[in-house]
Amino acid sequence: MIWIDPHITSFTFKPISYYIKGITSLPQKHVYLSKALQIDDVNHFYFTNKFSSIPKHRFVKKISLTLFKLLIKIETRLWIKVNKLKKYKIHDQLEGDVFFFGFQYLDWNNVQEMVSNPLITKIFIHLNHYHTLPEKKDVFSKKIFFCCDFNILESDFFNPKYNNPIIEVPFEVQNRFYSPDIKNKRETEIAIIGSYTLFDKNIFDTGIYTHDNKYATIHPIRYALSQHTFKDNVLYNQKEMKNGLFEHKTYYTDFDMVELMANTSCIVCGSEGNGILGISTLEALAMGCFVFMDKKESKLLGIEGLKGVHLFDDISDLLNKIDTYDSRNHLGINRDKLRSFASKYLAENLIDSVRSNLNLPIND
Repeated sequence: MIWIDPHITSFTFKPISYYIKGITSLPQKHVYLSKALQIDDVNHFYFTNKFSSIPKHRFVKKISLTLFKLLIKIETRLWIKVNKLKKYKIHDQLEGDVFFFGFQYLDWNNVQEMVSNPLITKIFIHLNHYHTLPEKKDVFSKKIFFCCDFNILESDFFNPKYNNPIIEVPFEVQNRFYSPDIKNKRETEIAIIGSYTLFDKNIFDTGIYTHDNKYATIHPIRYALSQHTFKDNVLYNQKEMKNGLFEHKTYYTDFDMVELMANTSCIVCGSEGNGILGISTLEALAMGCFVFMDKKESKLLGIEGLKGVHLFDDISDLLNKIDTYDSRNHLGINRDKLRSFASKYLAENLIDSVRSNLNLPIND
């Protein structure tokens, strides 16, 4: 399995752009993939020299393509050093099975080139939780296999547009969320957490909109939560990002997420507008917290019926249930069962299952 341009995303490794922007907090959500995608304990990389994690400032746009490629080569070498990679091989051509993370700005011309390449057998594209779907379906072929954190084919957003099976390659819940002893009595009734992105429609149109139709967004639920006035029993702790400006670059170091969850009865982390669950919902379950979850998304996760998972129909229903929430009505719920469900998202429990999903040999 050859990993294409792993240096441009933050899901598994830390990109060079984080050092430039001073981002120290955003957690990697698929760290286990550095092991899950190895062949003979070696990571196999291919750099197209077309994409950089560093924003294209004005000076970048003025330089030649040759110089730009040279800068990317420097970036990738630095990336290898800062991520302390030891066992890896850099390929000079693509062949066999390939893997990469696709974004809403996925360049489908490059995908078409891969489809036409006779040396490539399978193309695994991970539609991460930010993905807002490609419109060019003419490039779909038997070579392309879409991966996602959950089986998104049941999602209203993806269902009409995909008809091929989805390979589950979930994000992981880090061990630190399982390590503390859980407390049944907690100081805070509800905490609302997460960051949300808003775009002026003329700058970037995601095809997903806020409930008041003011912005394009990836997080309509989180935006709606930001516009509501809550009672004193609710701790509001969301951060906004506007037009791609990383205004919440220290969000995850401004407070201790484990400590917050350990002292909170119920966590609200609005899912993405494409229907993919926010990772903090799983982290909260690992901490034995109750959570709010959309009814349809609970089916994607196979979690409907689990006590402590409070389901809602829409944004209005969610706001009403938060306003009327009373933790005293849920004292008898076994929090250990919530932790048990979340444990399958530990890295050590994901590596072999994902390798199996991708038809890779299971390591001894």
